[in-house]
Amino acid sequence: MIPLFIFTARQILSQRRTLAIGALLAFPAAVVMLVRTFADDFSARDAWETFHGAMLFLVLMLILPLVCMLHGNSLIGAEVEQRTFIYLATRRMRRATVLVVRFLASTLVLTALFELAVTALYFCVVSGMVLSHAAPAERGTIAWDAARDLRCYLAIVPFAIAAYLAVFTTFSLTFGRPIAFSITYIALVELVVGNLPLPARVYTLNHQIRATLYRDMPQINRMLEVPPAILADVFPAGGSGAWHLLAVVAVMLTLSSILISFRELAPPRVARE
Repeated sequence: MIPLFIFTARQILSQRRTLAIGALLAFPAAVVMLVRTFADDFSARDAWETFHGAMLFLVLMLILPLVCMLHGNSLIGAEVEQRTFIYLATRRMRRATVLVVRFLASTLVLTALFELAVTALYFCVVSGMVLSHAAPAERGTIAWDAARDLRCYLAIVPFAIAAYLAVFTTFSLTFGRPIAFSITYIALVELVVGNLPLPARVYTLNHQIRATLYRDMPQINRMLEVPPAILADVFPAGGSGAWHLLAVVAVMLTLSSILISFRELAPPRVARE
């Protein structure tokens, strides 16, 4: 299993699309640097809004699901399409073991890349800033513990990556066109349902991520200028969604292990050959 883990990590890092993903991860930090270069005044309050806005609405809500979709749909599917899956299973390992090992390696690599991207974004925002009295409140301002907020985001990233990766891996083993279904899922479920005050929002990964962040950073609800009743639904008080994300990982990996163990991984013509 260790050689397969190392092989998967090296395979991910050596792919050409990893360069594109790296550029995508660097995009928020590059935008911040561009804004700070040409802005006449970049206040501490601007820094607070820029950091949380980029993290909540750009990194966690858009970039992270898209990157996990690309890797989740190709975790096993790419090997099947290239007819190289047999080489991953030449040793005496079950298909489910191959799936879990590759999932863990992908999660570790993506977590490392996102942690670097989040840290780079943080330093691009706070570099040279006086951060006391930065966060907006109902009256005046409150102090912003920027380092604590960074730790909160760094802590939730592994849970979010594992959950999204597990979901999209299951999609790749369930549907004939997983990319189309995954894009529809992100657009309709995570971006629409997950951001509306609807009862169904609690079943989205976006909601669980936001609930975990709101537990430690309740001031982030000021990013949205909406009525308090809606804020209470979008940013739920109390509890943590981290355990729910882990539950999603456990359920989806179990389902994927069952599917990969019994499903024919090659088209009928290829199987006959």
